[in-house]
Amino acid sequence: MTTVRDESHISNSPEHSDAAIAAHRESGIRAVFDHGWPSTEAEQWQFGSARTHPDDIRRIRNEVLSDDSARVTLNAMLRGPELSTGRRGGTGHPARP
Repeated sequence: MTTVRDESHISNSPEHSDAAIAAHRESGIRAVFDHGWPSTEAEQWQFGSARTHPDDIRRIRNEVLSDDSARVTLNAMLRGPELSTGRRGGTGHPARP
């Protein structure tokens, strides 16, 4: 294995995200930190929620993981249309054939 993709839903606070990123850096492995929504109040973040992605991802991008060629990089773990409201194209319902 050459790369780990961390679909991180522990972004409950900046400290949680920073600790996860630090662990990837300390391990020496190549990793993509997929910043997800917090695991607290999960029902309020999923299934028709109108909430937007947590703002801390901007701080991480600007101050912590700004280099896309580094060993640890940043990605956004966004909700799919099945977990979103009808706003901005999401239907709020699973895809239908």
